[in-house]
Amino acid sequence: MNADLNSNYHVKKSPANRSFHRNILATIKHESWWLINILLPAHCLLCHTPLLNEAETAFGLCPACKEQCLKQADAVCPICAEPYNSTNTINHVCSHCLSDPPPFVWLKAAGIYTETVAAAIHKFKYQGKPSLSSTLSLCLLKQLKHDIITFNPQTVVAVPLHINRLRQRGYNQSLLIARQISKNLHLPICTTALKRIRHTDAQALLNARQRRDNLRSAFSIGTKLSPQRILLVDDIATTTSTVRACAKLLSQQGHTVAVVTVSRASLT
Repeated sequence: MNADLNSNYHVKKSPANRSFHRNILATIKHESWWLINILLPAHCLLCHTPLLNEAETAFGLCPACKEQCLKQADAVCPICAEPYNSTNTINHVCSHCLSDPPPFVWLKAAGIYTETVAAAIHKFKYQGKPSLSSTLSLCLLKQLKHDIITFNPQTVVAVPLHINRLRQRGYNQSLLIARQISKNLHLPICTTALKRIRHTDAQALLNARQRRDNLRSAFSIGTKLSPQRILLVDDIATTTSTVRACAKLLSQQGHTVAVVTVSRASLT
């Protein structure tokens, strides 16, 4: 008798019921967005243009800024993503990678270093805007998610900051992006695989040779991991000196390294 009564009150969640509930939740979410947007309108994090729909709000950028953050060069080096300033639209290995092969499989960037990207990274690093890590990581994943999945990394590692700069800035911008990638792709992250053991001058003010000299013995291995495929994350690559120095240490430990950055700049 009790079993019969219980069965009468038991409502099975059929596919139709689940679909109905999903539609209700989607409608509530959509209507909530419109209400919130009326009361607290969202704006582009870079140019402050009003964002017109849920997709733009979720990304944090207007279409124009998003396009600039994802802009690609006509041709790049397939190894280090060096953008070529020419009308040649055929990818080819650059002279740097030919004469001094890097210790990583490849480096890929969400986009080239446009004025919009420069403004975004400057705000992110120097104007105390760690919240930009979400938007910049979304740019990176939109452009490079397939490449990352194909590489099949086992661990995500960020380029480390020296403790002095970490105290000054309050956060490691590369680690914030790495955490977002780790969370989105469900990958483990190791925050202690690399250490920055020597305080160095800001790379932005140096030429290519000075950048290499500036980073000599600046990093060391921290936590020793079993040999594996590592995704190394940095905010920007210009001469690739920083990621080369980090990837060299990791590769000496038997790891296979691929590098992703938000932007790829060039001194030429």
